[in-house]
Amino acid sequence: MYYTVYGKQDCNYCKKALQLLQSKMLEFGYYDILADQQVYKLMQDAVEKATGRFAETVPQIFVDGAYVGGYTELAASFEAKKEVVSPDDFNIGEL
Repeated sequence: MYYTVYGKQDCNYCKKALQLLQSKMLEFGYYDILADQQVYKLMQDAVEKATGRFAETVPQIFVDGAYVGGYTELAASFEAKKEVVSPDDFNIGEL
């Protein structure tokens, strides 16, 4: 899975999103929307296509091209993926 993060340098939630992805050792690309007008346009087009509206905040995050949302949605998506492990999940054979 590859994450795309659109943000800006002075954004605390952008920093938190990057730290979260790094802590999980996931692949991601970070694009500063203030550094390049084309990046800003790409972000707005992608968000509008996914949601029907323009992005008003950053970060805007995608995973494998699918819209995730901002930092809060990213963190929630990881919480939702936590699973309870049962003994049946381990194939250790007969004891």
